[in-house]
Amino acid sequence: MSFGNTELVTVQVSMCVPSGTKYKVIGDVSIAIANINVRIGIRDLHEIAYAYLLPLWLCHSRNFHLSITNTQLCNELHVEMLPRVPDIDAIKEKCYTLKGRARVKTLVTNHAHHVFLHISPRFAEEAEFCHTMYNEKDLPALTDQFVEIDAGTSKSRTRTRTQALTRTTHTQRTRRRTAQKVLTVVETIEIDDSSSEEEPRPSKRQRWANSDQETECLESQPIVGLSADLSESTVDVPPDSMVLDQEIVGRLPFPVSGLVSIPMPQAIQRPKSDAIRDALSKQRVDRKVTLHFQAFVLPKYSWDDLLENPTVCLDLQKNFTPVNTSVTFNPKQKTEQGSFKMCLTDCQTSEVVLGCSHRVCLKRCYHRNEQTGELMNFDSGHQISELSRELNCLLWGKVMLGLVYQFIQRRDVELGTTPSFPIPHLRFVNAALVIGKRTDGEQSVYMMEEIVGGAHGWSFYKYICNGTASPLIDMGTDQAAVEKNRCARFLSFVQHVQFVETDGLAYTSDFQGDGNLLTDPQILTKPELGTNLFARGNVAFDSLFTTHVCAENEFCKHYGPSKEGF
Repeated sequence: MSFGNTELVTVQVSMCVPSGTKYKVIGDVSIAIANINVRIGIRDLHEIAYAYLLPLWLCHSRNFHLSITNTQLCNELHVEMLPRVPDIDAIKEKCYTLKGRARVKTLVTNHAHHVFLHISPRFAEEAEFCHTMYNEKDLPALTDQFVEIDAGTSKSRTRTRTQALTRTTHTQRTRRRTAQKVLTVVETIEIDDSSSEEEPRPSKRQRWANSDQETECLESQPIVGLSADLSESTVDVPPDSMVLDQEIVGRLPFPVSGLVSIPMPQAIQRPKSDAIRDALSKQRVDRKVTLHFQAFVLPKYSWDDLLENPTVCLDLQKNFTPVNTSVTFNPKQKTEQGSFKMCLTDCQTSEVVLGCSHRVCLKRCYHRNEQTGELMNFDSGHQISELSRELNCLLWGKVMLGLVYQFIQRRDVELGTTPSFPIPHLRFVNAALVIGKRTDGEQSVYMMEEIVGGAHGWSFYKYICNGTASPLIDMGTDQAAVEKNRCARFLSFVQHVQFVETDGLAYTSDFQGDGNLLTDPQILTKPELGTNLFARGNVAFDSLFTTHVCAENEFCKHYGPSKEGF
């Protein structure tokens, strides 16, 4: 509920029961609610009125349940107020008056504006009946049987006790006779000879009964069941609640819909230490921030495009037009940490920038303080340089993976057949360099990627490290492990094909991801091309010759890439 208008008024809300052409206000269920906006809508006013009156109603009716659907919001003329479109200005026209000769509209603040919550007469009857049955007078505590204190004798005896409901009107007398038939029980009463004679406590003030009439109330212990043999009752009732026996409920003169469990007082117990620790540890308030970014999205290039413009990713700000977006995330959330980058996984964009989802992750590079070993973020200029190199690896990984699928299509035509086993259809995530400004004026620089994780019931998995060309094997026996191992063997085949297609100069490594998505590749190049190419993970190029095994790889055996150079 949000309004530009800050004019506030007081609204008096009362609960009443329609009775023909008249309306009976329930006197103690009324409250003045301050600071109500004059532009408030009918639905919001109804919910606020219900929330404020509910505790008063429960106190008045002794916990007879009241739902908001049992109430109607009415104006001072007792006409139901129905929501409009748009749902605003429920009371505005009553909050102003015209003053002076100029007839200036002025807010009325010297008295409350009255509205009513109506409940139906039938609902009020149910509440009154149950209130009278439970709360007219206290009895001594009940245990496994009913106990009655009799001032005339202290001996044990068997007698019939009738719990009477004293009424003054014809309707009340009818209900009293019905309740007498329903609540008649046979009890065995055991009283110790040493017990002293006591006079019953005087009856409490009753809302719906005369003050000089005495009735009995069952309220101290749970009523497990009202039957001839109380010791054999099988009704399962929580030990801290009070409910009516189901047989009695079925024999009431009308259906009772509002009965609820009434909490009973219990001894205070010291909570367990684990519960205290858990409750205290949850008191941190995670504050999310929304930053506005310019996103330089990684382009879709072919092999020929990349050979024509091989350094396009090393200066994305110069080569591409940014997309404006906002990202909401908690900067204090737990980060996932890799060898060179850390990742915030719980982030959401205002527009779909990558793939088909608003969910993204934000990554940035870090370094360690040589003296303390603490993880340190690079400054914005250095961060742009490092992340541009990572994005460059990602672009080359995308294009070189495309070379492999082109090779597969070409070989399928040459062989005139397709393999009997499935070919994994993998791709690298879409990504962008995002640059924005923090509230302190400093730049925030991240690499934004599609979120990876949770596909096919897998978890994030590394298929091949950049230090070796040997695929990592999942030793599980379930279907997920079978699929992971097939992908790992396929990516080993990918390295072989890329080595051939680039004339033995480069291939992709450090394959990792989930499902059909891959992320964070490393491009390994032949050492004679130079050092410090691509990113910091460009190591162990020669491991392909010693650790790749075609004989154990169904993809290599079927498609037969050249082994020249191995």
